[in-house]
Amino acid sequence: MKQMLIAAGLVITLLTTGQPVSAQEGQSTIKMDDVGEGQFTEYDLNLNPQLGYSSFEYSRRKPQTGQGLTGGLTVELGQSLRKLETGLIVMEMAESRYLSIPMMAKLRVHAMRTQSWYAKVGFISAFEVAGGTESSTKFDILGALGVGGRVVVDRSKDFIIEATYNRGLLPSGTDTGVYNQGFLILAGLSFRI
Repeated sequence: MKQMLIAAGLVITLLTTGQPVSAQEGQSTIKMDDVGEGQFTEYDLNLNPQLGYSSFEYSRRKPQTGQGLTGGLTVELGQSLRKLETGLIVMEMAESRYLSIPMMAKLRVHAMRTQSWYAKVGFISAFEVAGGTESSTKFDILGALGVGGRVVVDRSKDFIIEATYNRGLLPSGTDTGVYNQGFLILAGLSFRI
């Protein structure tokens, strides 16, 4: 877990210190157009295919960590300052594999000419699809809090990287007071539609 956090920190540091070679004058991850109120065109729609890594365990129980490759497709809708994210992500949690549906708000906290950084907060609905045991949760709702970054690749796409801490809100199986908890790190491309 510690090595994963160090690797994520190094990637974020490299992205913030270097500027993409393909960025040209006038390109930005921030939309500065003045669009009239009530027009649909003031909202951006982005498709984000992503791959990453998940590491989850149960709270208050002998460590039983589920780690593995995670991936999926998310969709962002909103303005450059605030976006709503949803989609489908397959991830490993403790003893099982889950199909999850995120409902996240993304709030931009810092922007530069070719980069923007944001906070993520929301919930993830998770449905068990493989590897369950009697003590695993068939359905869970996780609270999620994290950060992410977006770096311009060209006019129609950005590179994105995100990390969230997730905590289950429903007890795991028959154990009261035991919840799924862990980290999810995803990276990929964001395509403007």
